[in-house]
Amino acid sequence: MSEIKTLSPMDNHTRINLEHLTELWNQENLFELGEWANQKSTQLHQNQIFFSINRHINYTNYCQFACEFCYFCRKPHQSDCHTMAADKVVELAIQAAQSGASEVHIVGGVNPELTLDYYLNMISGIRRSCPQLYIKAFTATEISALAALTGLTAERILGRFIEAGLNALPGGGAEILDGEYFKIHCPHKPGPQKYLQIHATAHTLGIDTNATMLYGFGETLQQRSQHLLTLRRAQDKALEKGRGRFRCFVPLPYQKTGLTPQALRDLRTIALSRLTLDNFDHIKAFWPMLGLPLAQLALCFGATDLDGTVAEYQIVDSPTQHISVEQIEKLIIAAGKTPTLKKTANAN
Repeated sequence: MSEIKTLSPMDNHTRINLEHLTELWNQENLFELGEWANQKSTQLHQNQIFFSINRHINYTNYCQFACEFCYFCRKPHQSDCHTMAADKVVELAIQAAQSGASEVHIVGGVNPELTLDYYLNMISGIRRSCPQLYIKAFTATEISALAALTGLTAERILGRFIEAGLNALPGGGAEILDGEYFKIHCPHKPGPQKYLQIHATAHTLGIDTNATMLYGFGETLQQRSQHLLTLRRAQDKALEKGRGRFRCFVPLPYQKTGLTPQALRDLRTIALSRLTLDNFDHIKAFWPMLGLPLAQLALCFGATDLDGTVAEYQIVDSPTQHISVEQIEKLIIAAGKTPTLKKTANAN
């Protein structure tokens, strides 16, 4: 393994390739890997860990798709299937703003009964009522489905959303960016190329996005590696154009119910994400899926974003749905880092 020493994050002239990454998934010394990733994050952000005061709003859990890994999806015949009125979403955003939130994160299932006007009324209603709120909303999957429903292009839909007040896209729906993976585990969902196209379109229109990876559900290490390298290439293209970009990468460990993280695997994934995605500003330790103790430890393995106060995250069955600013700051300080509140989500 001596040749891997050349991959130290202090070597800014060497990019990890597929062969190196395959070897690093099996690197025995996890703490050395973590130290490299920690050095890289320190290069980028000194000792800062970023967080926000935010609110997650899941406006519908009705989804026409039935992906194997999805806990969230419900069908109309199920008693807990729900869809909020657009005005209700606006009301929740107002409540969040009144409680000090600077960001709302809005995603839902693919509900074929919802019209373009529904989404436009939601965004414009939030923007009129809460001009200060940063609106991060709708995955590439939701955008793609709405384009198919309306006959409009994704570019036109995104343009309308931006005019209404949208600031950014979240990164959900990437799963593993591999065509064969989609065929097996989420065959009805738009494939990897559609995901990348929609994010590239958003970047061209001048807005930032996040990217995700759902790991631990049937993918190979090579598919996981290719996912990271695919995102790095997409970011290279976005940076060349000089408009929008990927701001944050969010590794999401698969879990059906409750928190079932595999700590060593999750820390390795955080570290390798930081080392591979050298053109991404942040790697997120998403505490609702990792759990607070492991998310805290991930701050020493390359993560520089802890998301935020969250509130009402319904995508997974997490025992914790909200934490205070004071709790976040204590977690970060105890990890030997400096808590930094994002004044706007542009910091992420």
